[in-house]
Amino acid sequence: TNKNCALTSSDISYKELGDEEIKYLCKALTDTCCKLRCLNLRRNRNITDVGKQCLFEAITGTDWEVREGLLLCHSP
Repeated sequence: TNKNCALTSSDISYKELGDEEIKYLCKALTDTCCKLRCLNLRRNRNITDVGKQCLFEAITGTDWEVREGLLLCHSP
């Protein structure tokens, strides 16, 4: 969420993230300073339906889309 951040892609697959971490990611994804274009969250088995719902709500109405499991990318 830092305006100077240049991170455009992040692979945090297999990191055992849970719903609490997803809540922080959702906040960052909705921040106007966020420059991410692709976020790989696949194979994080601790994300429950609660975390998935949080992600869904964060990207609804945006140009983010879910590809291949929990791979989030901006649509072209």
